[in-house]
Order: sequence, then structure tokens, then C-alpha cells
Amino acid sequence: MAREVKAGDEVRARVRELHAAGQLEAWPCTSATYEIDQVLGSGTFGTVVSAERQSRWEPKHRVALKLVPRAHKSGEDDGCSGWASRELQLMLIMRRKPHPGVIGLDEFFYCRLNGSLVLCMVMPLHLGSLRGWLDECSLERSSLRPAVERLVHAREGGMQLAEALTHVHALGIVHRDLKPENILLQPSPASSVLQHIIADLGSAKLLIPHGATRIGFPTPVSTPLVSSLQYRAPELLFGSQQYGFSVDLWALGCIMGDILLGSSRRLFDVPWADDEQATEPSVQVEMLLLAMGPPSIEALRAMMIDEHLPPSFSSWLHLRPKASSIYCWRKRLVAALIDGDMSLARCFPTKGPADHRLRAEAIVHFMQLMLNFNPKDRPTAYELSRMTRTSGCVLHVGA
Repeated sequence: MAREVKAGDEVRARVRELHAAGQLEAWPCTSATYEIDQVLGSGTFGTVVSAERQSRWEPKHRVALKLVPRAHKSGEDDGCSGWASRELQLMLIMRRKPHPGVIGLDEFFYCRLNGSLVLCMVMPLHLGSLRGWLDECSLERSSLRPAVERLVHAREGGMQLAEALTHVHALGIVHRDLKPENILLQPSPASSVLQHIIADLGSAKLLIPHGATRIGFPTPVSTPLVSSLQYRAPELLFGSQQYGFSVDLWALGCIMGDILLGSSRRLFDVPWADDEQATEPSVQVEMLLLAMGPPSIEALRAMMIDEHLPPSFSSWLHLRPKASSIYCWRKRLVAALIDGDMSLARCFPTKGPADHRLRAEAIVHFMQLMLNFNPKDRPTAYELSRMTRTSGCVLHVGA
């Protein structure tokens, strides 16, 4: 059942107005009506609510309804007048070429709220999100998932998301906002592993128009102000305006790291930052440099960043994490997998400590392929999906 989350006054006011109106009439695609149930979430550009769909042709059923004000501007010269237009355009592309790992669009219509035109997109209602799964891991220490469960979830989830991204990127679309909140979970009829579904194309962009060849096609200029900071690729944090599909692979690496940690703490959370500092890209850059060391000149050039960086950035390039640094992401992941009551040692008691460490370090090495400063050195989604399906994959968890 969908879980209610906190929402701001503006969101509550929208839902109250919808309730006051009684029902939403779906136009122009269908004769159905929708009765709003509850707010599921809200973001910068839209609000998601659950609703009961009623139609004379079909039985009642619950759906997710995304409300996007038509007036929001995208800030990018991509042929769309606003975020709503672009998201609808991309959702229609995905509707023509669907994939089980990407959220689908059932129908859409328009309505007026507070005197403004709002786009309403009807989508399937799913069990919950990956963020909810991670939050449940942190409710109590005793509820921390065993290392083997986290490994299976990271492997299967990473494989599913890589295959979904392969499809999305093949259509010329870059998501630009992958994070656990935008990964929906649904029980799979074929296995006990939850199905992972990419949602929220609000920040996505069509990098390569339909019918254009990738070879020789120029990288378009795009805003770097996309994606949540903890999942934002370094080229975006450094302000690059020419980037490609590899920003999604960085975010996927961060998501898999979150799963392996098995808590509400993100892989690249900034522990010393207050609420105001946590929204500053420069603070996130400092965290990355402490966790990974400075990028090479080749990586800076691959990120299409001018070598004459601002003084605050240039000084951070000389920082290197110490061998015992608590911020080193590799050490944190290895420790999360081999230490504690839910570690690999408890999951595989017949194995020795050296074997557990080798297994954990192999997983970290696999993660390092995605968490690479140089976007050209990150694997494509297709290459990653082939790696995870290989029988000798480093994420293999058989005893």
C-alpha cells in the first residue's frame, strides 16, 4: 500500500482543491474520472498523488497521478517551452517503446489549479521506493540487512537498472536525476527479488534526436544544475555544460553503494555539513575529493572543465584521503561488508577472513568502474549490464 509522506502547504492546498472539485475529468485522452486519495511525494517541478480511477469501461483501480504545472520553464534550449512539455514528450517516447524497468504512461490530461494549467500524467501505482527500503534498514540496528542480502539486492537491482538505462540511453535520453527516491520497487512474479523501476523523467533530456547517429553528433549544451548533490556526477559539480550518458552511470554507482551500506546514510553524505551547507555544490566537491582524492588532468579534460578553476576548487585538488581516512568510500564499503553481526563472516562462516576481504574488495573494485572521475572511463549501461550478467561477475554471492 502506498505510504503517505509529509508535504508542504502548497501541495496540501492543491490536493484540498482537487478534493473540493470532487473529481478530475480526464481530457482529452479518456472519459475516466479520478478521485484523489493521498499525497505520495512532491518535488521541484511536480506533485505525485494516488487516486482511484473510475471509468464506465473498466473496473475501479488505483493509479499514481503526477501533477506538473505547465508554466515551469526548463531553462534549456531543447525545443520545449517548459519542464512539463519535455517530460510529456519523453514519456510519450517511452510509451511507444516501453521497457519493464522504466515507468510507463497510461494516459494524460490537463486541468486548472489556482488558475494555471496543470499537466496530469497517469502512471501505474507501485509498492514503494528504494529510499523506503533503505530507511527501513535504519529503523533499528537489529533490522540491518545481512551482507548477503545487501549483495543480492545490489547485484540484481544494479543489473535491472543497467538494462533499463541501456534502453533509455539507446533512445537518446539521459535521466539526470537517478536516486533511490526515483527507483520504484515492485514484487516480481518470476522471482523473489524485487523489480526495480526507473521513475520521474522530470529532469531527463533528449541528448540525441530520434533518427540521428551518435557518431559525430555534437554534445549539446545542458545545465549542470540537475540531480541531487549526493548523486551528482563530478563533471556536473564542477560546472561542465557538455556531458553525456555517463552521468547516469555515476549515479547508479552511488545507488549501489547505498544498497551495500544498507542504511539511510548515503555513500557520499557530508557528515559535517549543516542544512545550509548541505545544499552547496562546493561542499559536495570537498567531500568527493576527501573520499576519492583529486582528479587527474586527463579527467578534468574529459569533464570538459577549464584548467583554470576557481581558487576554492583549485586548493581542494591537492587534498588526498589518508589510508585511514573515515571518508574513503572504499574503506567504508569494505568495513560495512566484513565487520559487524550482519557481515560476510557471519553469512559464510566456513570461509576465512582473507576470503571475506577479497570478496568485499572485489565488489569495491567493480563499483570503482562507475565511480570514476573520468566520464570516458566509466562503462556504458550496456557494458555494465553485460558485466552483471556474466557468471563470473564480482557481485556473485554464491557460497
